[in-house]
Amino acid sequence: MKTQFSFRPLKTLSLALVTTFGVWLSGCTAGFEQLNTNPTQVTTVDPLLMFSNMQLRTAGDNFEQQTYNYTAISCVVQHLSPKTAEFAAEMYRGMPNAQWEWWYAGRGIIGQPGVVKFATDIVERAKQNPADINILSAGRIWKVFVFHRITDLFGDVPYFEAGRGFYDRNFTPKYDTQEAIYKDMLKELREAVAAFDATKRTLTTNDGVYRGDLVKWRRFANSLRLRLAMRLSKVDPALARSEAESAIAAGVMQNNADMAWIDQANGARIQQSNTWQTLNQFDDYRLSETFVSLLDSTNDPRLRIINNETVRPNRGLPNGITSAQRQALNSNTLARVGTHLASPNRDSPTIFIPYAEVEFLMAEAAFRGWTTPRSAREHYEAGIRGAMTQYSICPNNPPIPTTAQIDAYIAQPRIAYNQANALEQIITQKWIALFLDGLEPYAEWRRTGFPRLRTLNPAGNVTGGLVPRRSQYPQSEQIFNPDQVTAALGRVNINEYNVFLARVWWDRP
Repeated sequence: MKTQFSFRPLKTLSLALVTTFGVWLSGCTAGFEQLNTNPTQVTTVDPLLMFSNMQLRTAGDNFEQQTYNYTAISCVVQHLSPKTAEFAAEMYRGMPNAQWEWWYAGRGIIGQPGVVKFATDIVERAKQNPADINILSAGRIWKVFVFHRITDLFGDVPYFEAGRGFYDRNFTPKYDTQEAIYKDMLKELREAVAAFDATKRTLTTNDGVYRGDLVKWRRFANSLRLRLAMRLSKVDPALARSEAESAIAAGVMQNNADMAWIDQANGARIQQSNTWQTLNQFDDYRLSETFVSLLDSTNDPRLRIINNETVRPNRGLPNGITSAQRQALNSNTLARVGTHLASPNRDSPTIFIPYAEVEFLMAEAAFRGWTTPRSAREHYEAGIRGAMTQYSICPNNPPIPTTAQIDAYIAQPRIAYNQANALEQIITQKWIALFLDGLEPYAEWRRTGFPRLRTLNPAGNVTGGLVPRRSQYPQSEQIFNPDQVTAALGRVNINEYNVFLARVWWDRP
């Protein structure tokens, strides 16, 4: 008798297994994305949270300050003088790699991106949300502040495509002409100011400069536009006047309360001011004899703040002298930057644009016959008064000059406004007010020829004793973006070996 097998129970079992496996598989698939997502990983970044970091990065750290602003530019404009022969040689050779990488690539112990990347990222992220219009506008303004310093040093630089590698994977951005950059920066400032909206989210405490005060942001932007407009006074006088008068009418800084500066503290490394370490702890610099002799000969009360001495020093350190001449001097007896501007607590503030500069800009505008609120003399004197009192923000109780001291200073024949040499007076006073911000006095010296710097020819320099008029593109760019560097140099018919004496677009004889 044959045994009959039925496959129905087996088929039922198979279906049950398949169904069970399918349910299990669907359960795993439903939770697969959640299980494989890092719950602590950031997927979106609030641009507001990046803002104060960008401002602190703009202020710079020890590496950027020592290797460029102080070693090179502040010595070029004869605010400082290097104490060692090595720095004397580097003074004219410069260190473009440090400055370029600080702005574009980023560097330092904390390894954060460059300031350009921060600024670009804030603008791009803030564009995504209409409620962030104030963050967007402030970001656009700060981006202009960053880029005008870059292009003033190097001339044609990556601008429109810069800092966008994360978005478009373009790591060889084209070098835009300085003319195109300047005209776009002026446009950006106009549009950003117009777009501020007090009904939308503001920057609040994430803004290390103005704490979200939109009135002060507008004044800062208009003051920056005035600075840029005056830069064009020779290359495009009509545009310079139009933009300057428009910026002034829109409202620039009114007093020292509007000054753009950031308070730095003895906390995390990015918050600290390394001016003390750079200027005093390393002990590589003294005040320039050019600078000290002018302040001392005019009984300038600011010298006690800048030098931090109760007795005026006899002299500073001459720029451009030989190693043998340096060894013959006792550097310990020469003037150095004091603890108000270079605090050992690393809490000295960084000033981005002082109110005094804005008054000096308006003084020059009035001198040129442009429309300003007051006369050239009145703006000039207001600039001096602002500069005399701007150091009240500094630590260690600086001896701020009294009204009587300021009046006596202004009344001196060499200082009192004189139409015959007013431009030299205005720019020289601006040079004093911008002490330790080497980049801006350097730009103004190239534009105007003032102040009158001493002719130097230190051993090892490559300019034949002439003050360089721009910085050299760094080697990294010549290696990784050679086509764009070649194109930029070709526009002014120079090569990387004589770039120091080539004028940028706005720099005219």
